[in-house]
Amino acid sequence: MNFRRAAGLVFGYGLLAIALFTVVNSVRGVARVLFGSFPLTAGVFFVMANLGAALIVGTGGYVVLQRVRRTGAGYGVDLDWGRVLGP
Repeated sequence: MNFRRAAGLVFGYGLLAIALFTVVNSVRGVARVLFGSFPLTAGVFFVMANLGAALIVGTGGYVVLQRVRRTGAGYGVDLDWGRVLGP
């Protein structure tokens, strides 16, 4: 395995791990709102911001992993709604 492929795998899985930790942080925020130790409006903003960040970072990790695995013969990743990365 060459260095570029190994670095891509580490980076892609790292992004997915960050996305997972962000979702866990969001669940923690929901619990704090439900137990009443956090104001509702601030809690909703906190949860929405964390879930949005998790979605963006997780999608980036998925795209990186697909590029490293050379899905689509190296011409980009097809996510059924269009090509994400070019050749």
